[in-house]
Amino acid sequence: MQSQQPGPWGQPQNQSQRLPGAQAPAGQQVPPPTKQGLPNYLVALIVTGALLLVSGAGVGLYFYTSDYSYLSESAADPTNQYRLPMPPPVTEPAEDLPYEVPAIPECAAISEKTLRELHVTDADNGERGPNFKCHWSRGNLRLGLGLRQLRVDCDNSSEYGSDAVPLAEELFDRMRELSLTTEPVPPRLYELPGPWDEAYVVGYPGVDEYDMASGEVVFRKGAVVFKTWYSGETDYDLGESPKPLPGQELEEGAKKVALELASKF
Repeated sequence: MQSQQPGPWGQPQNQSQRLPGAQAPAGQQVPPPTKQGLPNYLVALIVTGALLLVSGAGVGLYFYTSDYSYLSESAADPTNQYRLPMPPPVTEPAEDLPYEVPAIPECAAISEKTLRELHVTDADNGERGPNFKCHWSRGNLRLGLGLRQLRVDCDNSSEYGSDAVPLAEELFDRMRELSLTTEPVPPRLYELPGPWDEAYVVGYPGVDEYDMASGEVVFRKGAVVFKTWYSGETDYDLGESPKPLPGQELEEGAKKVALELASKF
């Protein structure tokens, strides 16, 4: 019986424990070496890293292709902070406005051409007779179009015979005094020469959206006193608020209507 040789650490060396590559004894089978897989924690780290890489690439692509021009515009214009670019303002040519002949004959004295120029082609209900009243507003109103309104009032004292003209003069003076007492902001008032006996223009600056700026003309022709009143707002971009039309434009609109009335009555 052969004695076992001591191993490198003083223990007997089993003959079956051989170095790699050594031949197995005859008749003895050695199982093939098993392959060791990656540890689970390492697999999890690799998958997580891949997901983070894909997500980061997607976010980077989004920011790379985004348009930040509105930020530079906001920096250049302090009143434009964080505003996205808006579409161009809505415009409506005067010739495209719907128009219907007013039901009140006296109101038809204002021509379709003048109403289109003032953007007030929608005739509302008024009053007919010697003391007639007419009212127009903007037709086809939609988002982006400012409000427009036109009013015409007529006070006819002809039925009072010899007292007709003095009564009309008294009414004219009283209306003038009332125009100057407007609060809280006094109006602009001045005389207006023309085809009438006397007339004046009033420019109201307006206070808020319920008391808008307006232009007004009051004139007397014999025993009849007329008042034309025009008010409106500018067209505006989506996302903005409309602003009152300039005072001079409002006054010119009221003058245009007054001149047309004076030529027909």
